[in-house]
Amino acid sequence: MIKRLFFKLFFFLSLTIIINAFSINLDPPSVHLKLRPGDVNSGYLVLENTGKKDSDFRVYVSDWKYLPDGSKEFLEAGSTKYSCASWLKIEKKSFSLLPEKEEKIKYSISVPHGVSGGYYCVVFFESMYGINQDNVSLLGRIGTIFYVDIIGTEKKEAVINDMKILSQTPLDDKKQQLDISFFVENKGNVRLTPYGNLVFVDKNNKVVKKENIYGINTLPGDSIEKVYTVNLPKGTYDAFLTLDCGDENIISEKVHITDDQKGYRRKSEIKQRINIDKLTVLQSQKRQVKVFTRISNIGTHKEEIDVALNIYRGKRLIERIPMARNVILPPNSQKLFKGIGNRKLSPNNNYKTELNIETDDEIIIGEIDLEIK
Repeated sequence: MIKRLFFKLFFFLSLTIIINAFSINLDPPSVHLKLRPGDVNSGYLVLENTGKKDSDFRVYVSDWKYLPDGSKEFLEAGSTKYSCASWLKIEKKSFSLLPEKEEKIKYSISVPHGVSGGYYCVVFFESMYGINQDNVSLLGRIGTIFYVDIIGTEKKEAVINDMKILSQTPLDDKKQQLDISFFVENKGNVRLTPYGNLVFVDKNNKVVKKENIYGINTLPGDSIEKVYTVNLPKGTYDAFLTLDCGDENIISEKVHITDDQKGYRRKSEIKQRINIDKLTVLQSQKRQVKVFTRISNIGTHKEEIDVALNIYRGKRLIERIPMARNVILPPNSQKLFKGIGNRKLSPNNNYKTELNIETDDEIIIGEIDLEIK
């Protein structure tokens, strides 16, 4: 029996897949429609075989959603709240294509009554392009993303939540590095891709730095965290975040930064009630980070703590692993915390891990270097 193996090959910014002798073009890579309930819209997707072999294609519709890093995860048709997969009819479910030939595939989309907001799906063209030495068939696919907005019902609304300084690190006597995080929550009913800027203003109202903000992709209900690392001269600042969500919907938030930022000081600079008794950072078989730490409260009062591990490559924060939030540590007690990252780290690289324990009035920091082999 021939085994089947998928290689996930999704190219939506480009129109072409090229794998050895397997080469295809798809036009268009995306379809954006504004329709009313009851409307029927049709068009064509054009697939061209620019390779040297005949190819057999299977056509099907799937759903998708955004992952935290802005990439897409593809799901079974009809599995998301904002799926329009059932609205879409494809003229052909399968066909063969000779080299240097193209096929026009008609689609028709029928909008039901009683719907509002935005709806989304993807049409995939899948083909087997070879069999390897283990008798495993190799499949490639390319797709067209569909975006459908229902005219007159679009609600573009978002909020910025939990904007804060994750860490404030002295670089030398004059400079500091800040890691600033915030969440963007899509509270509307259509896809939003907010963009804008993060502006740092000193105590004299002078703009000292401006960062462009982009790459925030959200579907309705999504809450996406973004982290930005900036270097600034030591001093007192206000950081202003402004994002444009479209249709003149502007959202903003502010955080104040001081030289002695509350809690964001090194372990040796604060009078501690919380101890890091043990900190172990390991590499899993999938090159993800696993962390274990035992934390004790040596004070005379209970402490409410948040625990997270930051992972840096050079000076850039590449992942934050939450381990605990609003956990109560009684006096003279200890507790074990653990976590695992979602990101696969690149081999043959050195990383710095930084454990952050946040109390009401301070942050304790422990550091370990990590080498991924």
